Amino acid sequence: MHLKRIHLKNYRKYQDVDIEFPTGLIGIVGRNGSGKSTLIEAVGWCMYGNEAARTKKDEIKTTGISKGEDCSVTLEMIIGSDMIKIVRELKGKNDSVHASVFLNESASAHVRGTREVSEFVAKRTGMDHVAFFISVFAKQKELDSLSELRPGERKKIIMRLLRIDKIDNVISAIKRDIRISKDKILALKDNLEDIELLEGRQNKALEEEKQAIEQTKTHNEMIKELKVTVEREKVECIAHKKRYQKHNIADKNCVEIDEKVKSAKEKRDRTLSDLEDAETSEKKLQNILPQLKKYADIKKEKDDLDLLYGEFTKKEELTLQYKNIDSKIEKIRSDNEKFERDFTELAYSEPKLKEKEKRLAEQEECKEEVMKSVSASSSKLEESKRQRAKLQKEFSKIEKIGQDSKCPTCQRPLKDYLASVSKHFSDEISVLDEEIQADLKMNEQLKQNLQSIKKDIDKQSKDIDALETKKRDKELLQIQLQDGKKSLGITNKEKTGLESRLRKLSSLKYDRKHHLSINKQLAELSEIKDESIELSTDAKRIPNLSKQHNRTLKMISELEKKQMMAMTKLDSVGYDESEHQKAEDDLEHAISEHGKVREAWIQLKNDVKMIASEIAQIVKRIEDEKTKRVTIETENKKIILRSKLENIMNNFKQDLISRIRPTLSKRTSKLFSKITKGRYSMIELDEEYNIKIEDEGNSFTTDRFSGGEGDLANLCLRIAISQELAERASGMEVNFIALDEIFGSQDEERKKKILEALSELSNQFKQILVITHVEDVKEILPYVLSLKEDSENVTKIETEGRITHLAQ
Repeated sequence: MHLKRIHLKNYRKYQDVDIEFPTGLIGIVGRNGSGKSTLIEAVGWCMYGNEAARTKKDEIKTTGISKGEDCSVTLEMIIGSDMIKIVRELKGKNDSVHASVFLNESASAHVRGTREVSEFVAKRTGMDHVAFFISVFAKQKELDSLSELRPGERKKIIMRLLRIDKIDNVISAIKRDIRISKDKILALKDNLEDIELLEGRQNKALEEEKQAIEQTKTHNEMIKELKVTVEREKVECIAHKKRYQKHNIADKNCVEIDEKVKSAKEKRDRTLSDLEDAETSEKKLQNILPQLKKYADIKKEKDDLDLLYGEFTKKEELTLQYKNIDSKIEKIRSDNEKFERDFTELAYSEPKLKEKEKRLAEQEECKEEVMKSVSASSSKLEESKRQRAKLQKEFSKIEKIGQDSKCPTCQRPLKDYLASVSKHFSDEISVLDEEIQADLKMNEQLKQNLQSIKKDIDKQSKDIDALETKKRDKELLQIQLQDGKKSLGITNKEKTGLESRLRKLSSLKYDRKHHLSINKQLAELSEIKDESIELSTDAKRIPNLSKQHNRTLKMISELEKKQMMAMTKLDSVGYDESEHQKAEDDLEHAISEHGKVREAWIQLKNDVKMIASEIAQIVKRIEDEKTKRVTIETENKKIILRSKLENIMNNFKQDLISRIRPTLSKRTSKLFSKITKGRYSMIELDEEYNIKIEDEGNSFTTDRFSGGEGDLANLCLRIAISQELAERASGMEVNFIALDEIFGSQDEERKKKILEALSELSNQFKQILVITHVEDVKEILPYVLSLKEDSENVTKIETEGRITHLAQ
């Protein structure tokens, strides 16, 4: 498995980069933060998705791009005999993830879906994302950890890198299962019951059930006998009830006839009283008829006077309106004259308004130009201050570490370069100080000019507001003047109309006292008329009331005959209330006795059910107890088997560790010997995986040697671990490895030897990616990807050697 090509679009610091990877030793060189490790991370993200990224999904896109732009990584690699292309993308405003796999340049996807693609890659490579990074990516912090760990901890981290710690997880799971089984047995033993005691209780309950069933049968026979008695009493009671119903019907008939007789007599009395009242009304009507003859004449005279009064009132209203209209006309004329004077005065404000608006526009343009100058000056001043602070910080750092120390970036000794570096920094800081002072003066002058322009703009704006107010007042006065002229014309027309209407009513005469006298007479006659209507209506009832009185007398006579016949029928029924009550009491007693026996029978049946339920519970408890004993026996067998498995896994772990340590020692020794030109031919790992280097026939720990040789030994051990993991990855041959900042404190000669030794690994690793910030390794490496950031913090890639780079 090795890389062929990768294309990154809007991925972190890369906007659009296309790289083809050849075989051999490849350098990825650039300053810290330029995106060197990001290339390796992009490979993992494309293969395994966001689990392989060091941040959340929404931080993968390039900073500053629009919301809808897509982010994608396209990776082409050789796995076995297949050319595999993997595409993983973040699309749309919601950054939805899409992924596809294409085999051997096929146009149609072999696999689609984020989860499906990750599973396909894991299956084809034999590694998940964790195993992939441990196998192919050796980081500087891992080498530092190997150098600085105490005895015992070193062994743990190597076991973790080799994933042997997974066996410890299996052993822990076995121990946990044994503990669970023991806890389960203990809990079951604490709740065990005596099975013989439960069986005794079962037999006793069966006997009680048998007795209850016999009692139930006895009560069932008694219920049948009492049921016959209840039926007999019901028949007797029904016979009495039928006689009672006939008695009630006859009695009800008598009561109804009595009520009708009573109602007919009351109606007779009311009709007689109404007839007497009607005859009295007829006599009163004859007495008041002569007075009603004047009513019609008085009514006609009153109507004429009412019409005359209406016309007279209208005349008075018109007279009052005519008196007020002259003052209204004078008021309108006065207002119109004032509006004309004010309108003429405001006409002179419009030329001043246009002049002020032109002046304001000129000042606004001037203000914009000055503000741009202030902004540019402030930005330049801040940039100068930032550069000065950065230079001062770097200068202080170099002065502090001294000439006997090494450069914190490239690890070179400072020695005699300190003085020239100090002078260089001092000169640059002085130049920046002069620029800052000049920028401060310029910035202050520009701010003063801007303040003066703003004051002038405020004054012009206030003058314009005042003139615009006058302009609006003029427009309002023009409308008011037009309305005033219209109102004056309308009012003059109104005055002419009033004069015409008053001339028509000038001859009108009206007597108020006579009008009131006629109204009074008509009111008195109206009361008499109303009374006559009521009396006439009442008198007309006399014929009908006489007929109604005769019909009522006849009805009373017929009802009294029916009353005698109903009484005779009631006596013939022969109903005895005491005998009826006795029959009902006997029935109630029989029903009560039947109910008592039935309740006892139901209680006995419930007792049988309860006893049966108790028996079922006892049977279940007996079965549960038997099951518990079987479970205890099963769990004991599991404990024995799992204890044996725990011993097997422990022995397997020790055997695996004992076999891996010599293999790692051999691989590490071979690589270390190549790098040191055979000076150190043997490296041994003790039981805690501490490195011992053989020198002149004796083994020594890394403390005896220089820091560079110790780091080199740990690098060889880390590469040996990657070789071991690559060969164990489900039979899949991993043909590339990435080494991140591995040079550390190595001198030029040692760096060259490290690279030569890495070249010797080409029989196993077709591609070895060396990630570093040390620029001078470019001269040693055959192929280089040089990473540089532009002014917008976007990384560009330049290539040296035979790499074909398709840049944006």
